[in-house]
Amino acid sequence: MDELTAILPRLTDAQIEALISVAQTMVDPGRSRDDEAFTASQLAEMSDLPYRSISAAMHDGRLPYKTPHGQTRPRYATRRDFEKWSGKRLP
Repeated sequence: MDELTAILPRLTDAQIEALISVAQTMVDPGRSRDDEAFTASQLAEMSDLPYRSISAAMHDGRLPYKTPHGQTRPRYATRRDFEKWSGKRLP
């Protein structure tokens, strides 16, 4: 742990992001950043699009979504599907 603490201050932001990406892949190898799922309210906060527009797109089927265990809510859209639908890149 001391070695990690010693090198972290010298890493660039890009290197830290790459390190996080590798760590996430190690935790769940089948999941990529594009497969991250967000609720309509989370997407609204990150994209500055109105919640109602995102929710309506999910409801109408324009924005594909998934629900956990066959429930009706909450609805989760993947980063990839949202960016394709909205034309905006998420942070």
